[in-house]
Amino acid sequence: MRILDRYIAGRVGVSVVLVLAGLLILFAFTSFLGELKNVGKGHYTVGLALVYVALMSPRWILELFPVSALLGSVMALGLMANANELAVLRSAGLSIGRITWPVLKVGALLMVLALALGEGMAPAAERYAHDLRTQAITGEPALRTAHGVWTRYAGGYLHIGNVLADDRLGDVTVYERAGSDRLRSVVRAQRARYVHGRWLFEGVREVRYSKEGLDLRTAARLFWPLPLKPGQLKRLVIPPKDLSVAGLYEYVHYLRSTGQDSGRYALVLWQKLSLPVVTAVMVVLAVPFVFGSLRTVAIGQRMVAAALVGIGFQLLQQTAGQATLLYHLPPSLGAFLPAGLALLLVAVLWRRVY
Repeated sequence: MRILDRYIAGRVGVSVVLVLAGLLILFAFTSFLGELKNVGKGHYTVGLALVYVALMSPRWILELFPVSALLGSVMALGLMANANELAVLRSAGLSIGRITWPVLKVGALLMVLALALGEGMAPAAERYAHDLRTQAITGEPALRTAHGVWTRYAGGYLHIGNVLADDRLGDVTVYERAGSDRLRSVVRAQRARYVHGRWLFEGVREVRYSKEGLDLRTAARLFWPLPLKPGQLKRLVIPPKDLSVAGLYEYVHYLRSTGQDSGRYALVLWQKLSLPVVTAVMVVLAVPFVFGSLRTVAIGQRMVAAALVGIGFQLLQQTAGQATLLYHLPPSLGAFLPAGLALLLVAVLWRRVY
């Protein structure tokens, strides 16, 4: 039985890797074409675009894991069915559950790999990719932390805690220089939004430094001549998917403690936590595609059906996530509801198989 388990697990594992490699090449090529529009801006070259795409690959692998697990498992089991290997195993008295067992082992291994990739390589590689591209295009270095980003501009330094929707920022602090070694003022705003080519700060506290002492001012609203556009600032701030689970948890706690909206980051946190479960469900979902009503059809039809299910699942994930943000529902619901519905579909299909 060990030989049989290794054989089935090997077939499924190789198929998943092949599907993942194919999808990754497609994503990388599409991304590279999109990066070509930035070539020539600042010091951004074709070579740096290729490096950027390579560094982004771990995150794409993570995102493609569930669909690749489904398609790869369907392909492996479908090829075995077309070669009558599954029929021979069934004739030998092996149950569908016993044949599925090595497939589940592959699913468990994929879960471990997804966790390792999501917590290790992917966040660090993506942060470095964004830093590399931003510095090459803008020429300004940026320091990214779990609590926002620091950057330099002509008049001083800028800290941005959070990028909100519709060209809005949260927790903005501007440090204006007076010469190379002195501060002229520190301006902190709870929010900032881009209005008619200027930044409108809201909930402003300004501290001005002079020989006479400190001058503290407050204002509900204040236009501030910040020489940066929304597109430049969005390239600087860490996207939620760049953070590890630990980093997201810390940042969500920070946003909540400062009274800022943490919904978008909390949703990504729960989506990352649900990824191993989703991957396992996708592997199990592959079994009814082969042993169920599709057992007499060609492998191409199985793959198309599995691809449609995978695309539908991705759309359901995106819709559920946006719905939780729109209606202020628990982010965990938006992350685990699609997996729960997929598991329900698995239960229905498995009943038909048995």
